[in-house]
Amino acid sequence: MDILKEIGVSAVTTIAVAYFILKTWFKSAVKLEHEKTLSAFQDQLKRKADAAIEQVRREHNEKLESHKAQLNTDSQIRIERERVAFQTLIAQNNFRFSRVFDKTAEIIAKAYEKLVNIHTLIAEYIALAGEPRQEQRIQKAHQVDEALQEFKGFFLPNEIYLERQTSERINKLLATLRQQASTSDMLSAMGKLRDTPDASIQRMEARERMLFDRLPELLMALQDEFRRVLGLPINEPATKPTVPVAE
Repeated sequence: MDILKEIGVSAVTTIAVAYFILKTWFKSAVKLEHEKTLSAFQDQLKRKADAAIEQVRREHNEKLESHKAQLNTDSQIRIERERVAFQTLIAQNNFRFSRVFDKTAEIIAKAYEKLVNIHTLIAEYIALAGEPRQEQRIQKAHQVDEALQEFKGFFLPNEIYLERQTSERINKLLATLRQQASTSDMLSAMGKLRDTPDASIQRMEARERMLFDRLPELLMALQDEFRRVLGLPINEPATKPTVPVAE
């Protein structure tokens, strides 16, 4: 009996140990299998996530490149339109300003010619002041008046083509020429009056000399102004321009 009991106890112990070992192994095997499955699932999720991220990145890059290309195309189109519009504007301005410049050059040439003629006529008119017979001087006075009226009729409608500075120089020269002629008339009238004080005559003669000396400077300034407008070089003359004096 004792032997049977010992055999039974030994068998139970063996079964218990075997069960424990089997249980432990099973747990380890299940855990290992679970870890393998979990790892495989995690790898699969990671691959899918990476693939999805790559897909999103690729689509984003494609859209970005497409957007850049579209922007570049739109920009090029806009730049080309602006370039064409700018070139058209330049061409229009060049055409318009070339016509204005041609008109300005024509007016300057004619104005200078007429001013020189007026200057010459007034110089001849003043030179006749001492002549005993005044028929020639009266005739010359008519020529001066006609030249002044002709210049007025020419200059007023064409002044718009000139810069204000240019017009002011022309008017200043013209006013000085008029003053020179009127001063000569006043001197002639004073000379005919016996009771005219000498001091008054001297003052009027000094005024006549002052106007006569001012003319070369005004002429030179006007010539330089015309050259500036026409784009010609302005060279400092060695001497002042010659003032025509009738003999």
